[in-house]
Formats: sequence, C-alpha cells, structure tokens
Amino acid sequence: MKQQLIKDICVLVYLANIYQVEGKGNCYYFSDEKLSWTKALKACESNNLCLASFDSAEAFNHLRNQPDELKVDYWFGLNGRERNTFKYIATYELIKYLPPGSELEIDKPCAFVKLLDNKKYTIRSNNCIAKKKFVCFDSVRCKGIIANKETGYLTEVTCKK
Repeated sequence: MKQQLIKDICVLVYLANIYQVEGKGNCYYFSDEKLSWTKALKACESNNLCLASFDSAEAFNHLRNQPDELKVDYWFGLNGRERNTFKYIATYELIKYLPPGSELEIDKPCAFVKLLDNKKYTIRSNNCIAKKKFVCFDSVRCKGIIANKETGYLTEVTCKK
C-alpha cells in the first residue's frame, strides 16, 4: 500500500486499483480501471461498498477539490432502468440533486459524473455497457438493502487526514 498527501485534504490510498478519498462524512473510492456500469456496481459490492450517490451540491463541490489525476468522468450510483425513473442504487430514492447543465436520457439509463472543465461537474447519462471509471462509497444501504445490521455501514471508514 502506498500513500501520499494531497493538497491537505486527506491521504490518497492506492489499494487494489481503487483510490480512497475522504469527503465530509463519506469515503469515496475512485477506480483506476474502466468498467460497464453493471460491472462497476459489482466491483463496488465486491469491496463491500456501493456506487456513490452524489445527491447534493456539497458532494459535487467536494469533487472540485480532487487531485488532477482523479478529474475525469465517472460512473456513479444513479440509473433509470427501473420504471423509466432515475433513482440512486444505494437507496432506490428518486434523484435529489442535478447540477446545472445536467442531461439525463431515459434511453441511456446509466448516469455518470461529467467533468465540464477543471472546476465544474455535471451529470450525463449513457448506455450502461460503455466503459468508464467509477466511484464507490461507504453506504448504509446498497440496492435498497441494509448492508450491515451491526454497524449500519458496509465497511469501516478508514480515511485518514
């Protein structure tokens, strides 16, 4: 495991092709490989995580502070495959927040975080078989199911400052 300090935000940990970065209250795990949306979800689950929700302006503001190597487009846990309505895979809740310039198409039901420039992100959707990097996070639920009855979380938060 190798570690390096990033802009006084947190420590970046490289482990099994996933970068771990701390956000307020969450650890986000940024993949190093590109997978389809479905395979990305399975990869998150295999690490006891879920695809990240990014359901608030605060979550998107956190993305702006990421190091340059993490500033790319990412699959995250929003899709519209069920009943033609976009929901978060972690909780099955309807979409809560759309940054300015977001475009979701029901015939392209899997959402990704789109980097517009070095400081702004929005949401777009694409065919679910397209390969992209992805973001996982610690979540109380994944696919609407409680992940761990004892702690309420899939995994212990191990981000370090």
